[in-house]
Amino acid sequence: MTTPAPSAPVITSAVFDQPDYVTGETINVTLTYVPGTTPVTQTWTGNVTDDTNGLTGELVANFIVIKANPTTASGADNGNRTWNKISDTGTVAVFQSIA
Repeated sequence: MTTPAPSAPVITSAVFDQPDYVTGETINVTLTYVPGTTPVTQTWTGNVTDDTNGLTGELVANFIVIKANPTTASGADNGNRTWNKISDTGTVAVFQSIA
C-alpha cells in the first residue's frame, strides 16, 4: 500500500461583495478554501476462533485515513489595510476592512 503525500491547503475562490469601493466604505471578501491533509496509517486486526478447539487465526491489515489539518486563513493587501476575520467555518472565511 502506498501512502499518499500530505497536501497543502488550496484556496478555491476569493469573492468581494462589490467590484469597487469609495474611500471609507466597508470591504467584505469571502475566501473559500480546502484545508491541507495528512495521511495517517491505521492498523486493523481481525480474529477468528474455532469454537471446537479454541484455535485462533489473526490477520493484521493497514488502512489510511486522510485527516484535515488545522488551517489558519488570513488576508492582506498592498494598501496596508487591516483585515479582520469576521468568521471562519474551516472552509469559508470572511474578512472585512475599510477602503
